Amino acid sequence: MAITNRNGLKEQFIPSKLLPGELAIATDTGNAWYCYGGGKVMLMATATDIETLRQEAGNYQEAQQLIIDRIQATVSKNTSDIVADEKAILKNQSDIAGLQAGLQATNQDVVRMKNEVLAQIDKDLDTIESKVTANTQAISKNTQSIKTLEANASNLSGDITDATNSIRALDESQKAIQLMLAGKIDDAYVEDGYLYMTSNNEVVVGPLGPFSGGGGGGGTGNNAVLTVSNTSGWLSKSIAAGAECVISISWTSLEDNLATGNGTLKVTINGLVKTTQDIPQGAVTVDISKFISTGANMVKVNVTDAYGNSRTINYSVSVVDVSVSSTFDAGIPYSGPITYTYTPVGNVTKTMHFVLDDTELGTAEVSASGRQQSYVIPAQSHGAHSLLVYFTAVVDGVEIKSNELYYELICTVAGEDAPIITSSYRGTKAEQYASIVIPYMVYNPGSMLSVIQLFANGREVNALTVDRTPQLWTYRADAVGDLTLEIKCGTVRKTFALTVTESSIDIGAETQDLALHLSSYGRSNNEAHPGTWSYGDIQAVFTGFNYTSDGWQLDKDNNTVLRVSGDARLTIPYKAFAQDFRTGGKTIELEFATRNVMDYDATILSCMSGGRGIQITAQKALLKSEQSEISTQYKEDEHVRVSFVVEKRAENRLIYCYINGVMSGTVQYPVDDDFAQTAPVDISIGSNDCTIDLYCIRVYDNDLTRYQMLNNWIADTQDVDEMLDRYTHNNVFDAYGSIVIGQLPKDLPYLVLEGAELPQYKGDKKTVSGYYVDPLHPERSFTFTNAQIDVQGTSSQYYARKNYKIKFKGGFILTDGTSVQVYCIREDAIGTNTFTFKADVASSEGANNVELVRLYNDACPYKTPPQTVDPKVRQGIDGFPIVIFWNNGNSTVFMGKYNFNNDKGTEEVYGFAAGDESWEVLNNTSSRVLFKSADFSGDAWLNDFEGRYPDGNTNPAQLSALSAWLAGTDQEAATGAALGTPVTYGGVEYTADTAEYRLAKFKAELPEHVEVDSACFYYLFTELFLMVDSRAKNMFPTIFGGDSNG
Repeated sequence: MAITNRNGLKEQFIPSKLLPGELAIATDTGNAWYCYGGGKVMLMATATDIETLRQEAGNYQEAQQLIIDRIQATVSKNTSDIVADEKAILKNQSDIAGLQAGLQATNQDVVRMKNEVLAQIDKDLDTIESKVTANTQAISKNTQSIKTLEANASNLSGDITDATNSIRALDESQKAIQLMLAGKIDDAYVEDGYLYMTSNNEVVVGPLGPFSGGGGGGGTGNNAVLTVSNTSGWLSKSIAAGAECVISISWTSLEDNLATGNGTLKVTINGLVKTTQDIPQGAVTVDISKFISTGANMVKVNVTDAYGNSRTINYSVSVVDVSVSSTFDAGIPYSGPITYTYTPVGNVTKTMHFVLDDTELGTAEVSASGRQQSYVIPAQSHGAHSLLVYFTAVVDGVEIKSNELYYELICTVAGEDAPIITSSYRGTKAEQYASIVIPYMVYNPGSMLSVIQLFANGREVNALTVDRTPQLWTYRADAVGDLTLEIKCGTVRKTFALTVTESSIDIGAETQDLALHLSSYGRSNNEAHPGTWSYGDIQAVFTGFNYTSDGWQLDKDNNTVLRVSGDARLTIPYKAFAQDFRTGGKTIELEFATRNVMDYDATILSCMSGGRGIQITAQKALLKSEQSEISTQYKEDEHVRVSFVVEKRAENRLIYCYINGVMSGTVQYPVDDDFAQTAPVDISIGSNDCTIDLYCIRVYDNDLTRYQMLNNWIADTQDVDEMLDRYTHNNVFDAYGSIVIGQLPKDLPYLVLEGAELPQYKGDKKTVSGYYVDPLHPERSFTFTNAQIDVQGTSSQYYARKNYKIKFKGGFILTDGTSVQVYCIREDAIGTNTFTFKADVASSEGANNVELVRLYNDACPYKTPPQTVDPKVRQGIDGFPIVIFWNNGNSTVFMGKYNFNNDKGTEEVYGFAAGDESWEVLNNTSSRVLFKSADFSGDAWLNDFEGRYPDGNTNPAQLSALSAWLAGTDQEAATGAALGTPVTYGGVEYTADTAEYRLAKFKAELPEHVEVDSACFYYLFTELFLMVDSRAKNMFPTIFGGDSNG
């Protein structure tokens, strides 16, 4: 029964039946409600409230009264709120009335303004109509004038085109003349019955014959017959800028019908050598497109055999600047017709070609250059469709082809849900070890993500989850033969068929005794299981990786790394120091980079236990045994490969440290040393204070040789171009591990010394002959005889590799047969007959002794008096790196890398003349060279200074005068004694020999004794480059023309 008055059960409570002002109490729960509107009630009290009231009031009546009082208070408050609301409503009504009155007035204003505006518009329209009429008449007249101008412009454009074509024709004619002149035969000779014709001392025709009889003049002194044939099918051609330009030749060099071996190909374009290559005999091709530039290119291709015989073929290539570009986006799906926009460039009539799925859709004739055009491609079926765009044009009767733009389009059809795989990769060939980079996209109509698989010759190499953005697949082709790469998504496949040709390089990492090999190459965070890295049964353990900012990442050179940063940690369960190394040897190779360093002492890789093992920090790698240790340093953000090799005890007991494949340090361990850890530990990697990028880890249970270490460094290079560069740079050894001339880089100059013995100490002079070869500049090559060679240097004479000073007393015989008495090491150098060849044993980088002097000479603001007359004069030596071999009559051995330098005693290089004087400071310690003493009595001072000009000068008069003045300004030697006569410097009078007096004297009188600009620059230069060995020793105090200033 519904509660109609005040009490009842809660389940029978129906709020909608209460009338305003009624009270309802549930007798079973004790809750109370008050109705303040039709069907609107509020809970006034619960059973707990009522119980509390009962306890406080003592009986039910009092509690009920309290409830009523609470209700009345609530009603009063609501009534007050209602009254306030009513007042607000009345105020709003008043405001509305005011607004309505304002609107009525505004409406009247609007009507008035509308009438005024319409009247003004009518007036303005009349004026405009009259002006339009007048302008129409003027436009009519101007239109006719414009048509006349357009006709004239068209004629002018035609005239410009004709003039351009005429200029191009003249240019081509000039090129043809230049080619003819460059290749004209200006000499000939007969050798061994064969006729050779030359142009500019280069053989361009021959051998022809054989003919009877002999001949001379230009003979090479060997029996080899060199033949070079042009197989390109052209000698002159025009191509579009950026197009391929391949020159093909075939050559042989035979001596007694036997091949003489590889030769050297040199390509010269417009007088500049662009490339030199080691080439086998037979067919050779070279693409010169990257060497030629827009316009005329005079190309010379020279082939030289092992005996120095050479032949040259001249070509002419005209490069026309035509191209097509587009901003078309092939990365989005298209449905229906596709509008393709493009911009052709070229002052010729162009025939555009649009090829869809290998079928030409159509062509378009375009004469505009640099203006965007468009072409509509019909709607296509669901899937990937290829689009090739290019144009052809006729230039001087020759058809040229522009660059090509290639796309794969994503075409969708409503209701179709098959994934679409596209790629712009079109390669069909790859060289062994080359990294094949395939860009691709996967578009799944039903999902933003796609699960794909990558296959190589049917073998799955990776499984990834990718989104719709562009992706890259990098695969290194290690095996020769057919290679099929495939991207699969569901039932859809994208296949690439390639042929891998055998590489010209012979490189591969060592596999014998390999205990651990982990490489980051080709890994990705998109893999189904990125947290795996294993070798055999060794499985690395990943913890704390998010695979977004860490995990498999690309470095700045696009090499894949395993980035361990922040809380990420990697544990390799391999105990490298579980056994002692002394019996079998050990090799540990770590390739890494450290980044984001917060603590340079933080350990980021460790396999250390009980003070034995290996440890890597941000800038230092350390290997320790029980009694020995070896370490090396590097800098952060440097991609470096640090390796440790421990020799067997049966060998020399050496521990080697290698950096990037180069031996960089060694120590010998004691016979009773021990490398084994008492409690062997795994390899742990990671730190919150430093990030490490891991490229590769190799561990061998053997001590690899230096050749194997170098090969491993090269073989683990991820970028194929860099790998080839490293291989070529280091491919200087023969089968026996010796550096030989035949294996040298084709751009490296070398000197061969011929003599039974070489000097062993300073003053041990010998006579030698020999020859110097500059492959890039054959005109600078020479032979020599009767040259005097001596050891150069004081402390360096005791090194295993000596510096040599050679006086070429017999002169130089250049390649054209000319004999000269002086030689210029550069075109802008002063000729001389004495040079120093520096081994730089104590400065193996080869920079400080030559490059800093060259920099000093070029940057110094002060020019010596001879330099102001002849800019070829220098303040210091000049030079460049070469290698030296020694032929002792029985064999030719490699001596080392040297610098071919000016000798510091060649006065003509420095412009010395009569009256000049130059001294070399010989040490850093004596009081005389520190200018604290001016005692030149006796001959002890000759241990401090050596006369460079005049050579052997022993008269120290001017030198001692300078020394006396400098010693007199030494503040530490101030005596405090009274001066004979007061002296004033800078307005201050000095009467005693104080430190202040000596400093004032130095400042005031310095310009009288020293060229201040020169001295200040010397001080700052040596300070900047930390040249502590040039602040006394190796200085050259010099006086020109007897001046007081040096």
